[in-house]
Amino acid sequence: MIKKISDGLISWIFLIPTFIFVSLTALIPLMYALFISFYKLKLNIPNYQPKFVFFGNYLAIFADYLFRQSTINTVTFVVVTVFLEMVLGLIIAMFLSGDRPLARILRTIFLLPMIMAPVVSGTLWRMILDRTTGLFNYLLGFVGIAAIPWLAQVTTARISIIFVDVWRWTPWV
Repeated sequence: MIKKISDGLISWIFLIPTFIFVSLTALIPLMYALFISFYKLKLNIPNYQPKFVFFGNYLAIFADYLFRQSTINTVTFVVVTVFLEMVLGLIIAMFLSGDRPLARILRTIFLLPMIMAPVVSGTLWRMILDRTTGLFNYLLGFVGIAAIPWLAQVTTARISIIFVDVWRWTPWV
């Protein structure tokens, strides 16, 4: 019994450096950010005295149209991409479960988007979705459909970004 108590105590002692590190690098800056969020600051003016505004900054943010719109865009993006990634990931996992040679090869192929560096995949998709020289518009030209500005209009840009994110992160699921 004494050995178990001392092992538990030793475990907590070994965690002390981690608690100190997390406190110094995350908790203290978070608390400071929360503290200064109640003040009006002008960092571009030397010797400006901060003014206490309590919830004024928060009221200003929630009254701002751009903040509300960006929040709606973010929530929409997250809900749609997570849903699609979960559904497609589950379907792909069901088809590729097992130890058949073809399943192993396809699993490797499906993991390639996730293994690719973000800069590489971003550049690749920017070139594929380009209005004048992109592969998608080139293929649409064969069918007789006019070029679509995938990244220049709000609706098509949202769809394109969701598509690329789902393509990249579905293998993780």
